[in-house]
Amino acid sequence: MDDKIRLTLLLKLNQLKKDGLANCELDFITSYLEDMKWQGNRPDNLSTIVNDILKVEADQIVRYLSIKAIVDSQYRSLNDFDFLLEGE
Repeated sequence: MDDKIRLTLLLKLNQLKKDGLANCELDFITSYLEDMKWQGNRPDNLSTIVNDILKVEADQIVRYLSIKAIVDSQYRSLNDFDFLLEGE
């Protein structure tokens, strides 16, 4: 990953954490961009990439992660969610 892109991602990550997404991770942002914004076709132009990163909002990440959790849960059994009922 280009250093300029990584720096922009880290700046956005810090902003999202300040805005209330304390548990946000770099992977959440990159996955959102690759899966939703770019849909597998990352732009070639650095300014477009940086602009897309800076435009990411907290609600977009939350919505993306919610949808991803629902889709991913389709491939799990109920036993995978026992930890939720154990009060851990």
